[in-house]
Amino acid sequence: MRRTALVTGAGDGLGAAAARRLAAAAWDVVAVDTDEAGLAATALRSPNTHVRVCDVTDAKAVADVLAMTGPVHRVVHAAPIVSGDPALPALEQPPGEADEAMRTGFTAAVNVVRAALPGMLDQGAGELILCPPPGRAGRWTAASGAAAAAVLAYAGAVADEYAGRGVIVRRVLLPGLTLMTASEAPSKDEERSAIGRSSEGETPSGSGRSSEGARASEGGVPVRLVLDAIDRSLARAAGAVDVVPGGRPVPAALVRRIPAGPARRVLARMSGPR
Repeated sequence: MRRTALVTGAGDGLGAAAARRLAAAAWDVVAVDTDEAGLAATALRSPNTHVRVCDVTDAKAVADVLAMTGPVHRVVHAAPIVSGDPALPALEQPPGEADEAMRTGFTAAVNVVRAALPGMLDQGAGELILCPPPGRAGRWTAASGAAAAAVLAYAGAVADEYAGRGVIVRRVLLPGLTLMTASEAPSKDEERSAIGRSSEGETPSGSGRSSEGARASEGGVPVRLVLDAIDRSLARAAGAVDVVPGGRPVPAALVRRIPAGPARRVLARMSGPR
C-alpha cells in the first residue's frame, strides 16, 4: 500500500524540502500552499507530488483537500507563521499583528489537525508533525513566538489525549531558524563546520548550495538536519513528542507541557465557532 503524506507550506523552505524528501522516498505527497508558483517548483519532475492551492487558515478549504485525498498516513504542517518586522519590540508592533500571527499559526494548525486526525484514528495509524517556522526574516516576533508556543501546547495536548490509538505526534522546536533559498544555503562542508561551531557558541557564515537549503540565523541547523531529526524521532514510535534539531537548548517557556484537561478547555474555546 502506497503511503500518502500531506505537507503544508510546501511552496518554499521547510515544507518544500519535506515534500521533496517524501516524494523521493516514494510517498504520494499532497503539497499544500497558497503560493502556486512555489508549489509548481516543489513538484517539478515529481510525478507522485500532487499540488493543491489552499489557505490552511480556512478550515473548510483544508477539509475539502482531505475529503479529496482521503485519509493520509503522515502530516507535516510547516506553513509559516505570518509576522511583522522582527526588529520591532512588542509595544511597537501593529495591533492586528497578534491576531494575524495566531490565525496563521495556531488556527492553521488546529484546522490541519481537525481535518487529518480523524482519518488517522479510523485507520489506527498515522504520524502528525507540527513544525510551523517563523515568517518574515525567519525570526520570531512577540506575536509569532506566542503563536508558536500555542501550536506547541496544542500538539502536546493532542499527543496526551489520543495516546495509545496508533497516531504518533511530534512537535518540532524551531527557535531562531532562518529558512533560506537553495541558492543561499550553505554547502555540506559548511553545514558540518557550522554545526561544530554552534556547539561552541559561534555564529556560522558563508553560503553555498543544497537541495534542502536552510539554516539557523545563530549557530544554526540546516533544514536537511531538521528533517533528519524528524526521521530519527519517528523511527522511535515511543519516543518523546519533542523534536529539537541539533539538540540545542530551547527556552523553557516553549517546551513546558500544559496539562491535557486545561489545554483542552482553552483550545476548544479558541478553536470553536464564534
